Amino acid sequence: MATSNTARKNKYDFDRFETGAAREEEAKKPAILRRSIDPAKTGGIAKAVITAFAILGMLSLPVLSDAQYTELSRQITDQKAVLEELKSENVRLLTDIESKSAIKEVQTYASDVLGMQKLDKSQVEYISAENGSEVVIPEYEPGFFTSVYNNFLDFIDYVKG
Repeated sequence: MATSNTARKNKYDFDRFETGAAREEEAKKPAILRRSIDPAKTGGIAKAVITAFAILGMLSLPVLSDAQYTELSRQITDQKAVLEELKSENVRLLTDIESKSAIKEVQTYASDVLGMQKLDKSQVEYISAENGSEVVIPEYEPGFFTSVYNNFLDFIDYVKG
């Protein structure tokens, strides 16, 4: 297209038909100079890319913070559910301990499983010490099987080192 315009200009010279006033007016107009700007020298592309990344980073910050908030909220909810479950388990275990340590249960276990009986008043012997006398309880002397058992335990401890 540029070549056809230049060809036309060459064929027809319209400057011959212009008046002198128009030529003077055109001469007074400042000439527009075009400079060829090298994008590599000015860094226009690099600046545009850096600016685009900065804008993209600023726009993505709210999205990122919302995602983190949502994740932390989910974790808090999960931990609260675990806490409630552990609290209910704690209550269950406490009631279980209370029921097993009740006097009635202990007495039932002692009589049924261990074969124990309540102490009668006739089984109690009272010793009275007169005038500040001393009561001497003889030391326990282990029997033959007890001493063999104790020696065996000492031997096991010696071997374990």
